[in-house]
Amino acid sequence: MMNENPEIKNLSQLAGHTFNIVQPSIWKNHFEIKYNEQILGTIDKHGLFGTKVQIKIFNKAWEIYPQKFWTSEIAIKETGKENPFAFYRRKIFSGEGFVHLPKGKRLKIKLGTFRSTSGIYNMMGKCIASLKDRISLKSVTAMTEINIVESSEILEENPWVIILAWHLTQMRRRSKRAG
Repeated sequence: MMNENPEIKNLSQLAGHTFNIVQPSIWKNHFEIKYNEQILGTIDKHGLFGTKVQIKIFNKAWEIYPQKFWTSEIAIKETGKENPFAFYRRKIFSGEGFVHLPKGKRLKIKLGTFRSTSGIYNMMGKCIASLKDRISLKSVTAMTEINIVESSEILEENPWVIILAWHLTQMRRRSKRAG
């Protein structure tokens, strides 16, 4: 008999499927990345206004943090390493920006407006992943649905990009509420 719920070990296995980021408790800045009932990874927010993010997924760990207080640049580094290897730079007065990866590779993140879908795009402009916020009436918590639209080698090597897009969406929503 075939196993109907194989253990997910990478993003390629999720191409064409939807998985979620859920917050088990509204009292903690701890989130789970889940496919069905399987926990694929965790996200923990720390620092002033939850601007530092620690991600653990597929047995790897990364940190996302503001590069400098006065800029909107966000740095990404492997947990335990000192220097960042990737950066996110937002276009001024825009809901989009670019993730600058090693070897000159880039991805575009477009943040959706209120209650619309955000997306991650390759440099040819093709959407490779989408994110949509939902409210779970069953558990009364916020949830983000993530759909891997198309397999991507860059996304496979950098699964943290999905969490970065989610984090940027969360920060944008918070700043709109404050303003």
